[in-house]
Amino acid sequence: MTTEEKKLVARFMGYTDGSDFQYLSHPSTGYDTDIDTLDYDTDWNWIMSVVEKICEYSLVYKEEVDKKRRIRIVADKQAVIDAAIQFIQWYNTQSK
Repeated sequence: MTTEEKKLVARFMGYTDGSDFQYLSHPSTGYDTDIDTLDYDTDWNWIMSVVEKICEYSLVYKEEVDKKRRIRIVADKQAVIDAAIQFIQWYNTQSK
């Protein structure tokens, strides 16, 4: 997972910009958190918290080919990470 992808996921989870480009502000404490310590790509519990937040939306979205599909959660951690990133990128393009 790239630094930009970690930032994307972290912002979706409520983090905001920190004191400089390497830090994000923790949503509960407000303390700066080094992006490299965010374990969305290495710890199953971290990515599952993202999946749980995504599931709260229970959305159906359109792909470029105009077919509807739901994000499919599978047992492969990398597939889950990729699906979460894909959803967040799509979600960020929608009107809020």
